[in-house]
Amino acid sequence: IADLFVAAETAHGIAEGRTTFSAELLDIYLQEATEVLGTVHEHLERARRTPSAPDVLVPIRRGFHTLKGSGRMVGLTRLADAAWSVERLLNGWLEAEH
Repeated sequence: IADLFVAAETAHGIAEGRTTFSAELLDIYLQEATEVLGTVHEHLERARRTPSAPDVLVPIRRGFHTLKGSGRMVGLTRLADAAWSVERLLNGWLEAEH
């Protein structure tokens, strides 16, 4: 999934003449995003098995928070904005549970 977003954002950036991202930071981001998405996937599977477990949402929210911050750091603003939207949704769910 991360590769698709990066390819789309990179193509968009090139189309706009915005090629000032660091290849090294992008590589680090891809590695981190792969790990984060793996963790999110694991917790989503757990959430499907035990949907009433409130603690299962916290690591998912944290993952999207990380994708938001890291995405912004490397200039993947659309991905960061999407991650921020999911993070806000999860924040609302978590607040409603307390």
